[in-house]
Amino acid sequence: MGVRLPNTPWKFSKVAGIPGKDREQQILQSGIVKRLGEISRLTREEVLASLGSRDDGLSPEEVEERLVRYGENEITQERPPA
Repeated sequence: MGVRLPNTPWKFSKVAGIPGKDREQQILQSGIVKRLGEISRLTREEVLASLGSRDDGLSPEEVEERLVRYGENEITQERPPA
């Protein structure tokens, strides 16, 4: 069972640590729906520009710079229960 976002084709099947209806409310209140709607109206070029990327991806230098700046793309710990 997942959470269908209103006015979108997206469905979230799981948000860690949040059961049932509380999960749905957190998704809706978090601004995810609004942001996904905004992104869905952008062209491919606009999305790439907003991410500072290109069709052919990042150069090795850009990858290294972002790794230093943002770190690895991993979850280091789970959020504590609210």
